[in-house]
Amino acid sequence: MNYKAAQRRAKTKILIGQAAIIAAHALAFGLLLDLTAAAAAVFGSLIVIVNNLMQVWQLKRADRIAGREAGSNLRYLYRCTIERYVVTVALFAAGIGALQLAALPLISGFIIGHVSMVIRWFLESGLRRRRHG
Repeated sequence: MNYKAAQRRAKTKILIGQAAIIAAHALAFGLLLDLTAAAAAVFGSLIVIVNNLMQVWQLKRADRIAGREAGSNLRYLYRCTIERYVVTVALFAAGIGALQLAALPLISGFIIGHVSMVIRWFLESGLRRRRHG
């Protein structure tokens, strides 16, 4: 197996672990409260996933638009950060306001989503250290 295939396989394992953490959290709310609480927990985690997908997309776009020019790259990334905050607040407002989801499971799902991302980053950095020494 080549390096790229091994890296893809390891990232798949990490994503499965992340999904398992989110699913266990949602299941706990589903068992303790009801299905709408579980849906709120999943929605909170999805906010984190949307935010991270936006970050990846914007970093690639910043590289394409600004390239190595530090000033314009920094301005673009500041704008992207503000956009991510606006989207996060809008998704929270949609979840609590429009969808009438409970706030506690929604916020705890958001926190668990971030915790699972941090765990993923640590595992990925361990993969890079093993590969590059």
